[in-house]
Amino acid sequence: MGMVSRIWSVIFVALVIAGCGGGGSSSPAPNKVNLSGLVSIGPVNKATVKAWGLDANGKKTVAFAVATSASNGSYTLPTFEHNGSILIETKGGTYKDTAGATVDNPGLKAVIPSASGSVRVPVTPLTHLAFSCASSSSTGLTAANIAKANATVTTAFGIDVTNTSPIDATDHDAVTAATTTTQQVQYGVAIAAVSKVGMTSFLSEVKPDLLKPTPQLSATTEEHLITAINDLVDAGTLDGTLTAITTATSTVTTTITNNANSPILVSQNANAVANAKQLVTDLRNTALSFYNYTSGHGTGGMNAVLLTPYNALSNEVQTKIQPELAAVVESIGWVTNFSSIPAGTTVTGPNGNTLTITDSGTTSTFTVKDPNGTTIGSGTFAADSANQPTTATINGNLTTPSGTSTVTAQLSGITWDANQNITGLSVYGSFVTKDTAGNTVMTVNLGSASNQCSAHFTTNTATNTFYMTSLSFNGSVTSATTQITGSISMPSLVFNPNYNSSFPTKATVTGTIKALNTNGLILNGTLQGDLTNAATMARSVTASSFPIWDASFTGSVVANTGLNVSTTLTASSNTYDVVKFTVQFQRVRPDGTKFTLSGTGTYDGSSDTVTAQVTNQDGLAINLNFAKQNSGGFSGNITVSTTDTTTVALLYMQQSVPCIKFADNYFESVF
Repeated sequence: MGMVSRIWSVIFVALVIAGCGGGGSSSPAPNKVNLSGLVSIGPVNKATVKAWGLDANGKKTVAFAVATSASNGSYTLPTFEHNGSILIETKGGTYKDTAGATVDNPGLKAVIPSASGSVRVPVTPLTHLAFSCASSSSTGLTAANIAKANATVTTAFGIDVTNTSPIDATDHDAVTAATTTTQQVQYGVAIAAVSKVGMTSFLSEVKPDLLKPTPQLSATTEEHLITAINDLVDAGTLDGTLTAITTATSTVTTTITNNANSPILVSQNANAVANAKQLVTDLRNTALSFYNYTSGHGTGGMNAVLLTPYNALSNEVQTKIQPELAAVVESIGWVTNFSSIPAGTTVTGPNGNTLTITDSGTTSTFTVKDPNGTTIGSGTFAADSANQPTTATINGNLTTPSGTSTVTAQLSGITWDANQNITGLSVYGSFVTKDTAGNTVMTVNLGSASNQCSAHFTTNTATNTFYMTSLSFNGSVTSATTQITGSISMPSLVFNPNYNSSFPTKATVTGTIKALNTNGLILNGTLQGDLTNAATMARSVTASSFPIWDASFTGSVVANTGLNVSTTLTASSNTYDVVKFTVQFQRVRPDGTKFTLSGTGTYDGSSDTVTAQVTNQDGLAINLNFAKQNSGGFSGNITVSTTDTTTVALLYMQQSVPCIKFADNYFESVF
């Protein structure tokens, strides 16, 4: 065997041995730990401090080091080696409580899931609370339970309890020292409050709060701790003239109140919390671009948040523009259908309206009256023929759902059936609708000579029914709040005897839909809707008779704020008073990155509740479950959670103001 072959053989054998664990150990070398810190409930003097190593099951293995705390509570343990969790126990020693009395150390403990190198760990009532919570777990002091307990206590009080060295908040020099941080003063204030309440009372009250399936401080805990802090300030034990103290007491009491009014969110995933904050920022910026809901706070509150211009645009198109357009074109068709009847003849339509022709020949005048004899339409009709014309001009006034429409239209391509009933026409021109006060409520341009609108009609002589069966519109519509430029297609309309009118089974709007207000919201794309029971739905909406529909919008939403969102929205109602919806949209942030959301939800009108879940590009899920109250507010919650269902943000109400809380204990008003 050559030299090279022998070298490769040795390498191969070495790899096999290493892979099998032969000839050595695969366990990592133990960490060298230099542990120091403070023992404080007030600085504890002459406490015996001992560090224990814990195995994977949380059981003590060996005592590594022992030291005695100094008069200021500081301790430094001899260097030791260990991989895994560490328990720090203190015994003996004394401290001065907030009343100035010398008190025995109650035996404070702290526990950390791992350590390496130089580490400072305080031993305080808050670390002892975390130790007590972790040890109460059915699986004991495992690294996971330790980390969770420390994180829960940290979040509950807004203080990093194992990585912050508290100062004695009753010591003026310590509070005002240049090296003292805000967190250190807050920690000192919290410890002083525990000292005032008493360690035993503190543990018995707060531990059950934190062991709940959803941790939350009780009202009793809130009252006792905040009262203790206020009493210490009033007595001068905490110097309320110092800015550091006033800031710390305000921060600690606000945090305690916040965690008594809403669940304590715990997450050790800092990246998920950061993403949740970005998500809320994205939602706020997007919502503000749609609608400045801050102006509604106090006058509309949460209701104002929900009334976005998108709702207004959709409602305007569905309830005003489409019915107005259909009514005018259907009236034009009805007048045209009977334009060649003998002069002075009166015909009655399916809704009881009557049409009278007062002249004859190719040019005639017409009058339309309602069943009460009130004139609701009049004008002139000029055609290329007195009998079944193919082209015509109509000028007049017609009563429509929105008021009185002044119509000027050119008709062409008029078609008839064997019974001399009109079956179709093309039309272009315009009409302007005004309300009873003379205000213009709608202006419609019916296409052009080269791009006309078309409609088809049917007549049932047995039932005296005349209605439009289809409409294709090209042009523009301007209402009081909305402008549409593009096309509206209603390929199928059916007669509904309950209304004596026709309804589209399908309608599609393609083009631009613009809000005519300072917001200037614009929808570019296709808005489509289907009405399943257009022919049978009753006038009165009940659980057994209600509109069955679905609708969708695909395109972009643009606002004058610079917002540009690509979106697909769908909604449907197949169950009485229940709307199901889906949403997908994408927004490009100013820095070029993308914010996306997709999900589904349900609105139940009978209980006024909304449930939904949408997910963003980071995999964070927004879970909505809330109901409107009779008082006008909302109950329920909105949470943001990670893929493992850990909640990292929560929307809740505080003094009727919606607030958002994150798992790092940061919270703010939604507005």
